[in-house]
Amino acid sequence: MKIIYLSDPTNAIKPDRDILYSLKKKAEVKAIDIRKFDISKDMKKAIKNVMNCDLFLFHGQLGKFNRLTHYTIIENLKLLLEGTNAKKVLWFFDKIWMDKMVLLLEFYNSVDYIFLSDETWLKRFETYKIFPLHPAASEKKIKGKFKKELACDMGFYEAMYGVR
Repeated sequence: MKIIYLSDPTNAIKPDRDILYSLKKKAEVKAIDIRKFDISKDMKKAIKNVMNCDLFLFHGQLGKFNRLTHYTIIENLKLLLEGTNAKKVLWFFDKIWMDKMVLLLEFYNSVDYIFLSDETWLKRFETYKIFPLHPAASEKKIKGKFKKELACDMGFYEAMYGVR
């Protein structure tokens, strides 16, 4: 399986590095750093990569850009999504409100699936392509003793919002 993963692996708050690490254990992954992605230079290479992948995964956290750059990235990302027959997945880690709601609506028709960690929002809107999926923490950060009654395939044990 070939996966294109558009992310920001340098931001310690986001679990992008852990997700990339986990994906590389299971598949061939081409990570694209959204901060270094220059649309004018990298578009042809990105289209070639996207045309040959099985899964295109990206987050609702597109980074801190000025308004013009932000909307340019959204439009070019939509072009990339249209250029592939691969499964397209958008994953939001944060609560869905304000700018996140705009992003969700922008990409709703361009993606196959949307994963949210905000189940409160999910309960309000029933749709066939939106599912709950909470990010898991890396094995390095987990401390404590194994308890059989708490064992599961995937879980989340970490603070997403820092000090808060």
